[in-house]
Amino acid sequence: MDPGAGLRAVPDIGGTLWLDPATARLSRLDFTYRHLDLPEPILTSGIGGTVDFEAMPNGTWIVRSWRIRMPLARPATSPLTGKDLAVLAGIEVEGGDVIRVHENDGTIAILESGPRGRIAGSVLDTYVESYGYAPEPVEVEVADAGSPAEVDFSTPSVPWLVNHICRDEKRPDPLRIAGAEFPMEGFLTGQVTDADGNPVPEANVRILWTRYALDETEDQTRIEARRAFSMPKTNASGHYIACWVPVDTTLEVAVVEAGHNAAVTDIDANELRTGRHLVVVSEPERPERLDLRLGVGDSALPP
Repeated sequence: MDPGAGLRAVPDIGGTLWLDPATARLSRLDFTYRHLDLPEPILTSGIGGTVDFEAMPNGTWIVRSWRIRMPLARPATSPLTGKDLAVLAGIEVEGGDVIRVHENDGTIAILESGPRGRIAGSVLDTYVESYGYAPEPVEVEVADAGSPAEVDFSTPSVPWLVNHICRDEKRPDPLRIAGAEFPMEGFLTGQVTDADGNPVPEANVRILWTRYALDETEDQTRIEARRAFSMPKTNASGHYIACWVPVDTTLEVAVVEAGHNAAVTDIDANELRTGRHLVVVSEPERPERLDLRLGVGDSALPP
């Protein structure tokens, strides 16, 4: 079900009514909020709710259980762009369960709701999403009805995130060209989406760069160049992160078809799923973000 935009896009809910495939009976309603004036990361954070239905022997339908997940937002500043934005500070969950049903004269069902609990949490920042990092869920037991169970969350530091996400990738030795050393301390992250804005999992993100240095001897001075590359894949939410790329170096980035040789400088346009994009990582151990959309052409490439 979908309220549709209509002439006036007012806040509403939309979702899916599920039927039991064996009996065609109404089973569950999953819903989310529509037309809310909130940033996309909050709207896609799992807010909404679930209503479970059950049929009584006399034909009466009841709501067996229900859950509502409501967002709590707070103002913040993006660590990547410096812009003001609203971020998710927590999700408040309310709900109830039917534990007994009493029939009155065989026709009316009198419901007794089970214990209700409220789960509250606070998140200090949402920059972890730009790293493609998703922490493991935390199970919380709500013991007493009417008493809130509060859980405080704190996001990890940037050094911890870097070491955790790139823990399986050995930090490479510095590039040595013509006697100069170039440390590999940069990180590039972003999200790959399709033309409709949906995340693309398992996409191949090709990253190429070239380092130049002067090789001076008594007889001559020559320029030495070295080509290198990285090829991370996107995760289930379309995010990627390239570990240990050079800092202050132009990176050429594109999404390519599976099986493409990343080290090839000139590739057939048919192998590209996006255009080629240029980006520079300016700070060590602080990621630069570059989002890519399938079907979008080259960006800031030299002629």
